[in-house]
Amino acid sequence: MQSPDVIVAGAGLAGLTAALACARRGLTVTIIAGSQHGAASAASAGVLGPSIGRGPKGGRVGRFMFAARDRYPSFLDDLHERSGIRVPASTGALEIAFNETHLAELRARAAALPSTTVLDAADVAYRDPRLAPVAGALHHPLDGAVDPGVLLAAVKATLAADERVAIVRADVRTLGAVGSPLPNVGLSTGATFSAPCLVLATGAWAGTIAGLPRPLPVRPVKGEVAVAAAVAVREVTFGAGGYLVPRDTGMLVGATSADAGFDAAPSEGGAAELSAVVRALLRSPRDTTPFVEQRAGLRPMTPDGYPILGPDPDAPSLIYACGYSRNGVLVSPLAADCIAALAAGEEAPIDLSAFSLSRFAG
Repeated sequence: MQSPDVIVAGAGLAGLTAALACARRGLTVTIIAGSQHGAASAASAGVLGPSIGRGPKGGRVGRFMFAARDRYPSFLDDLHERSGIRVPASTGALEIAFNETHLAELRARAAALPSTTVLDAADVAYRDPRLAPVAGALHHPLDGAVDPGVLLAAVKATLAADERVAIVRADVRTLGAVGSPLPNVGLSTGATFSAPCLVLATGAWAGTIAGLPRPLPVRPVKGEVAVAAAVAVREVTFGAGGYLVPRDTGMLVGATSADAGFDAAPSEGGAAELSAVVRALLRSPRDTTPFVEQRAGLRPMTPDGYPILGPDPDAPSLIYACGYSRNGVLVSPLAADCIAALAAGEEAPIDLSAFSLSRFAG
């Protein structure tokens, strides 16, 4: 497939879901799958938590984030039907407050979240007696998590069975003639591929490609997670600067954040931070440690922590699907729907103006 309808540069979750959505629209797609070590998808916790934290709960950003969460049930059903793989998913999330001041802040935030309930200390202890004593919590019944490893496997299996999709194993080195009707990419192999549309989804490496129409404000931020053998929580639990995510065969603990360039190696310091989260959140943390696995990945961070989605302001045949920051698993399926619509010459199904690259101008 030398002249597809769409080239997708990047084979993380952002790129693969974009390719899948394009193929579902009948477009032929070539995925340029790079060899960079440390992609964020491999070290993600898979949290779907737009209710959690101080981020926007309304406006264009908030609406997109909640719509992204609500896209997941149908997305996972479709993946199961097409790949035969059922992606493990859980619903329900706790956001912990260890003191009354923080609980008051959470209570005020809950006023903007119709499905969220405020729990006192006794409610939290009843809901999950394995948690350490706390002042209270918010319970977000519609938030939750998916297993990102199984999710990636299901997406890859679905793509592998689609004759409209081809995969090229190489790194994108250069872009050329991006403003023309046929943008092209130069690969590490020396080959060049062209298509009417190019989707840039190269994660933390998005800003390193030569020939971009403008600098991309995307930088790598290392995040580390660890896996404990015991399942020690009933729901996704946020607090003490981290979180615990139940898995079928254990518990994932996350996550650190460090400006370490493109160093994607797990660290002793990261393990210490994650152990501190376990000690703070669990009544009997020794039941879950030491960790049986530790992973690190490079988050593609933007200055405001939200993705860059949509066409380049001066080169509309170049569509950005990058800078997903800490929300890569959450936003990928809905972002892919939008990218595919734009690649097909249609309007995105939800307003993307808040995620335009032009917001960083000046």
